[in-house]
Amino acid sequence: SMKILDQLKTNLLLSLLFAISLICTALFPFISKKFGFEFLDAFYYPLEVTNIINSMSSEMLRMHIIVTLTLDVIYPLAYGLFFVGLVSRLSSNKKLILIPLILIFVDLAEGINQVVLLNLLITDTLLLLKASLTLIKFALLIISILMVTTLLFKQKKKRSNFWYSIVFTKYKLYIFIMLSINWKGDKYG
Repeated sequence: SMKILDQLKTNLLLSLLFAISLICTALFPFISKKFGFEFLDAFYYPLEVTNIINSMSSEMLRMHIIVTLTLDVIYPLAYGLFFVGLVSRLSSNKKLILIPLILIFVDLAEGINQVVLLNLLITDTLLLLKASLTLIKFALLIISILMVTTLLFKQKKKRSNFWYSIVFTKYKLYIFIMLSINWKGDKYG
């Protein structure tokens, strides 16, 4: 609860979550290129999702499942908790942390749904659930990014000391990277 939030606000943990998020962001396109498939995370149209799954070899399906159960669990935890830590640090309104917390759960639920689909258990219900979870994830991610960016801008205006300019510059870069990846359709995770 409050003790966990206090830990998430520390420089060390924010920096660690930031670094893990950047590493994961870089690994998705690398894995995608190396194994020759696109991750399902960016797609939500049922026919498109079905066609992508049907075009994958058993090796590709296996690799996608492994990545979804490992890297794609670490990734939403890292970037989601990074957002939670920044929001709790920059805002006195603690209710705002609910948005990135819900985002973490939606992203993880999307991963579970994808693992079921990748095991070739493709039903209309699961495809509809996939579409819903992916669109909700995109919406919550964009809201989280805009919320953190707004809070950082407000903080920068309020305080012009050295520490806030460092935090602002360091995390602005990460938020810009996240935003640019997701504006391109979230192709890699």
